[in-house]
Amino acid sequence: MKMSKVTPFREKPRYPWLAEIIRIDTPAGARESTKELSNVWIDANKGIPSFGRKMKRLLIKSASEAIRRSKAQLARKQLSANERTEFKEIIKIYQKWLRQHRLKWGEEKWLEMKIQLMMK
Repeated sequence: MKMSKVTPFREKPRYPWLAEIIRIDTPAGARESTKELSNVWIDANKGIPSFGRKMKRLLIKSASEAIRRSKAQLARKQLSANERTEFKEIIKIYQKWLRQHRLKWGEEKWLEMKIQLMMK
């Protein structure tokens, strides 16, 4: 049986609307995408708590994936010095966004209490 090679990147994105937001081509594009991610984060706060938490987790995962892909690009040997500095800057931009946008542990406990009340 022939084993196929597993690549780290998907052919088609799972969430196309999110793939349009996330950009790692230039630092300016990364800044724009973090602004858009912040807007989606704010919109997630306004909705249903459980859905908002899922949306926030998705945004965090996508920003982490952008960092991972930028680090994978840095591992390439044929990058110019300018491209290397751009990818390092992109990593810093997304890391800064992740530090500012964290899930609150209290939300999880609140949801558990709400579920317990609904079960009674």
